[in-house]
Amino acid sequence: MKNTEALAPERIDDFLQATAEIDFAGQGRRGVYEWITATLVEQEYFTLRKKQRGRVRALLSKLSGLSMPQITRLIRRYHADGALAVQNSSR
Repeated sequence: MKNTEALAPERIDDFLQATAEIDFAGQGRRGVYEWITATLVEQEYFTLRKKQRGRVRALLSKLSGLSMPQITRLIRRYHADGALAVQNSSR
């Protein structure tokens, strides 16, 4: 998942179309969260227009192996807290 944070917005669509048949998965929750954070910062996610944010969310979902609702929750948590940390279970 290295260097995908710096994809130009128009290249994100090309990448998603080219990898439509390929599934990706992260290398552990901490690594995935760090990559998501880096991508949100590099893409300046919160300054993008709605359509561009959707492309970034699709990219995050595709490369992390997480569902779109999970990505949405993580983005909300990052926006509220300013960071994504792995939360330990209280069980």
